[in-house]
Amino acid sequence: MVPPEPDVLAALTSLWCMQQALILLFSFAKGFLTTFEALQVVLLLAAAVCAQSTRRWVYAPSLALALCARIAANTAIFPMMWESHLWCAETDCAMLFGVVSALLAKRDNKASALAAKNELADRIAITVRWQMALFYMGAAFWKLNTSFLDHRYSCAPLFFASIMAAYLPPSIATPSVTAAVLRAAPCIIVGGELALASALLVAAWGRCEGKE
Repeated sequence: MVPPEPDVLAALTSLWCMQQALILLFSFAKGFLTTFEALQVVLLLAAAVCAQSTRRWVYAPSLALALCARIAANTAIFPMMWESHLWCAETDCAMLFGVVSALLAKRDNKASALAAKNELADRIAITVRWQMALFYMGAAFWKLNTSFLDHRYSCAPLFFASIMAAYLPPSIATPSVTAAVLRAAPCIIVGGELALASALLVAAWGRCEGKE
Protein backbone atom coordinates (compact mmCIF):
# COMPACT_ATOMS: atom_id res chain seq x y z
CA MET A 1 0.00 0.00 0.00
CA VAL A 2 1.45 3.34 -1.07
CA PRO A 3 1.34 5.91 1.74
CA PRO A 4 -0.49 9.16 0.93
CA GLU A 5 1.58 12.16 -0.12
CA PRO A 6 2.14 14.43 2.88
CA ASP A 7 0.85 17.99 2.87
CA VAL A 8 4.12 19.78 3.62
CA LEU A 9 2.72 23.31 3.43
CA ALA A 10 -0.04 22.43 5.91
CA ALA A 11 2.59 21.14 8.35
CA LEU A 12 4.79 24.19 7.77
CA THR A 13 1.87 26.57 8.29
CA SER A 14 0.73 24.79 11.45
CA LEU A 15 4.22 24.90 12.96
CA TRP A 16 4.62 28.58 12.06
CA CYS A 17 1.23 29.42 13.58
CA MET A 18 2.10 27.55 16.79
CA GLN A 19 5.43 29.35 17.08
CA GLN A 20 3.84 32.76 16.51
CA ALA A 21 1.04 31.96 18.98
CA LEU A 22 3.64 31.13 21.64
CA ILE A 23 5.16 34.58 21.14
CA LEU A 24 1.76 36.17 21.68
CA LEU A 25 1.25 34.07 24.82
CA PHE A 26 3.94 36.14 26.52
CA SER A 27 1.63 39.15 26.30
CA PHE A 28 -1.27 37.06 27.57
CA ALA A 29 0.88 35.86 30.48
CA LYS A 30 1.30 39.49 31.51
CA GLY A 31 -2.46 39.67 31.94
CA PHE A 32 -3.59 41.42 28.78
CA LEU A 33 -3.81 41.21 25.01
CA THR A 34 -4.17 44.29 22.85
CA THR A 35 -6.86 44.38 20.19
CA PHE A 36 -4.24 43.91 17.48
CA GLU A 37 -2.70 40.94 19.31
CA ALA A 38 -6.13 39.34 19.68
CA LEU A 39 -6.67 39.84 15.94
CA GLN A 40 -3.36 38.12 15.26
CA VAL A 41 -4.44 35.11 17.33
CA VAL A 42 -7.66 34.84 15.30
CA LEU A 43 -5.75 35.11 12.01
CA LEU A 44 -3.24 32.47 13.11
CA LEU A 45 -6.02 30.06 14.06
CA ALA A 46 -7.75 30.68 10.73
CA ALA A 47 -4.49 30.12 8.82
CA ALA A 48 -3.81 26.85 10.66
CA VAL A 49 -7.31 25.55 9.93
CA CYS A 50 -7.43 26.70 6.29
CA ALA A 51 -3.96 25.23 5.64
CA GLN A 52 -5.50 21.77 5.73
CA SER A 53 -7.32 22.53 2.46
CA THR A 54 -5.68 21.94 -0.92
CA ARG A 55 -7.61 24.79 -2.54
CA ARG A 56 -5.29 27.75 -2.93
CA TRP A 57 -8.17 30.24 -2.63
CA VAL A 58 -8.75 28.83 0.86
CA TYR A 59 -5.26 28.38 2.35
CA ALA A 60 -3.35 31.17 0.59
CA PRO A 61 -5.45 34.25 1.58
CA SER A 62 -5.71 33.20 5.23
CA LEU A 63 -1.97 32.55 5.47
CA ALA A 64 -1.18 35.81 3.67
CA LEU A 65 -3.32 37.80 6.14
CA ALA A 66 -1.66 36.14 9.13
CA LEU A 67 1.79 36.83 7.66
CA CYS A 68 0.92 40.48 7.04
CA ALA A 69 -0.24 40.85 10.64
CA ARG A 70 2.94 39.35 12.07
CA ILE A 71 5.17 41.38 9.74
CA ALA A 72 3.38 44.53 10.87
CA ALA A 73 3.76 43.52 14.53
CA ASN A 74 7.49 42.89 14.17
CA THR A 75 8.22 46.10 12.27
CA ALA A 76 5.87 48.46 14.12
CA ILE A 77 8.28 48.71 17.04
CA PHE A 78 11.15 49.95 14.82
CA PRO A 79 13.74 51.21 15.77
CA MET A 80 13.34 49.74 19.28
CA MET A 81 13.47 46.16 18.04
CA TRP A 82 15.60 43.10 18.59
CA GLU A 83 17.50 41.45 15.77
CA SER A 84 15.10 38.51 16.00
CA HIS A 85 12.19 40.81 15.08
CA LEU A 86 13.99 41.82 11.90
CA TRP A 87 14.88 38.24 11.01
CA CYS A 88 11.30 37.07 11.55
CA ALA A 89 9.91 39.94 9.49
CA GLU A 90 12.26 39.21 6.59
CA THR A 91 11.63 35.46 6.53
CA ASP A 92 7.89 36.10 6.83
CA CYS A 93 8.15 38.50 3.86
CA ALA A 94 9.76 35.73 1.82
CA MET A 95 6.96 33.36 2.78
CA LEU A 96 4.35 36.02 1.99
CA PHE A 97 5.88 36.64 -1.44
CA GLY A 98 5.75 32.91 -2.18
CA VAL A 99 2.13 32.58 -1.06
CA VAL A 100 0.97 35.62 -3.06
CA SER A 101 2.88 34.43 -6.13
CA ALA A 102 1.23 31.02 -5.88
CA LEU A 103 -2.16 32.67 -5.48
CA LEU A 104 -1.72 34.76 -8.62
CA ALA A 105 0.01 32.12 -10.74
CA LYS A 106 -1.83 30.13 -13.36
CA ARG A 107 -2.51 26.59 -12.23
CA ASP A 108 -0.95 23.78 -14.23
CA ASN A 109 -3.89 21.47 -14.83
CA LYS A 110 -1.55 18.48 -15.06
CA ALA A 111 -0.33 19.01 -11.50
CA SER A 112 -2.46 18.07 -8.51
CA ALA A 113 -3.45 20.69 -5.96
CA LEU A 114 -1.43 18.90 -3.28
CA ALA A 115 1.64 18.78 -5.53
CA ALA A 116 1.32 22.53 -6.06
CA LYS A 117 1.17 23.11 -2.31
CA ASN A 118 4.25 20.96 -1.72
CA GLU A 119 6.11 22.78 -4.51
CA LEU A 120 5.34 26.08 -2.79
CA ALA A 121 6.51 24.75 0.58
CA ASP A 122 9.75 23.55 -1.00
CA ARG A 123 10.48 26.92 -2.60
CA ILE A 124 9.74 28.74 0.67
CA ALA A 125 12.07 26.38 2.55
CA ILE A 126 14.90 26.98 0.09
CA THR A 127 14.50 30.76 0.27
CA VAL A 128 14.38 30.84 4.08
CA ARG A 129 17.46 28.63 4.32
CA TRP A 130 19.38 31.08 2.11
CA GLN A 131 18.14 33.97 4.24
CA MET A 132 19.07 32.37 7.55
CA ALA A 133 22.48 31.34 6.21
CA LEU A 134 23.22 34.94 5.24
CA PHE A 135 21.90 36.21 8.59
CA TYR A 136 24.14 33.89 10.61
CA MET A 137 27.10 34.56 8.34
CA GLY A 138 26.63 38.30 8.81
CA ALA A 139 26.21 37.88 12.57
CA ALA A 140 29.49 35.97 12.76
CA PHE A 141 31.33 38.43 10.50
CA TRP A 142 30.40 41.47 12.59
CA LYS A 143 31.68 39.72 15.73
CA LEU A 144 35.19 39.42 14.28
CA ASN A 145 36.56 42.35 16.24
CA THR A 146 38.69 42.80 19.36
CA SER A 147 35.77 44.06 21.44
CA PHE A 148 33.80 40.83 21.02
CA LEU A 149 36.64 38.29 20.80
CA ASP A 150 38.30 39.51 24.01
CA HIS A 151 36.43 37.78 26.83
CA ARG A 152 37.23 40.65 29.20
CA TYR A 153 35.01 43.04 27.24
CA SER A 154 32.71 40.75 25.27
CA CYS A 155 29.03 40.14 26.02
CA ALA A 156 29.51 36.45 25.16
CA PRO A 157 30.73 35.41 28.65
CA LEU A 158 27.67 37.07 30.21
CA PHE A 159 25.43 35.08 27.88
CA PHE A 160 27.16 31.80 28.72
CA ALA A 161 27.29 32.59 32.43
CA SER A 162 23.54 33.18 32.58
CA ILE A 163 22.86 29.86 30.84
CA MET A 164 25.27 27.93 33.04
CA ALA A 165 23.85 29.49 36.22
CA ALA A 166 20.30 28.63 35.19
CA TYR A 167 20.72 25.10 33.84
CA LEU A 168 23.94 23.47 35.04
CA PRO A 169 24.35 22.04 38.55
CA PRO A 170 27.32 23.21 40.63
CA SER A 171 28.90 19.78 40.31
CA ILE A 172 29.37 20.42 36.57
CA ALA A 173 29.78 24.18 36.55
CA THR A 174 32.82 24.17 38.79
CA PRO A 175 34.93 27.34 39.02
CA SER A 176 37.63 25.95 36.73
CA VAL A 177 35.12 24.72 34.11
CA THR A 178 33.19 28.00 34.26
CA ALA A 179 36.35 30.07 33.85
CA ALA A 180 37.46 28.01 30.83
CA VAL A 181 34.04 28.22 29.17
CA LEU A 182 33.75 31.96 29.72
CA ARG A 183 37.18 32.57 28.19
CA ALA A 184 36.23 30.52 25.14
CA ALA A 185 32.68 31.91 24.89
CA PRO A 186 33.37 34.49 22.13
CA CYS A 187 35.05 31.91 19.88
CA ILE A 188 32.34 29.32 20.61
CA ILE A 189 29.61 31.74 19.54
CA VAL A 190 31.38 32.83 16.35
CA GLY A 191 32.20 29.22 15.50
CA GLY A 192 28.63 28.15 16.17
CA GLU A 193 27.19 30.85 13.95
CA LEU A 194 29.60 30.00 11.14
CA ALA A 195 28.73 26.31 11.50
CA LEU A 196 25.00 27.09 11.32
CA ALA A 197 25.54 29.30 8.27
CA SER A 198 27.55 26.58 6.55
CA ALA A 199 24.96 23.90 7.30
CA LEU A 200 22.13 26.09 6.00
CA LEU A 201 24.09 26.94 2.85
CA VAL A 202 24.76 23.27 2.16
CA ALA A 203 21.09 22.43 2.72
CA ALA A 204 19.87 25.30 0.52
CA TRP A 205 22.35 24.51 -2.23
CA GLY A 206 21.45 20.83 -2.10
CA ARG A 207 17.75 21.61 -2.49
CA CYS A 208 18.51 23.96 -5.40
CA GLU A 209 20.54 21.23 -7.09
CA GLY A 210 17.70 18.81 -6.56
CA LYS A 211 15.27 21.19 -8.28
CA GLU A 212 17.28 21.24 -11.49
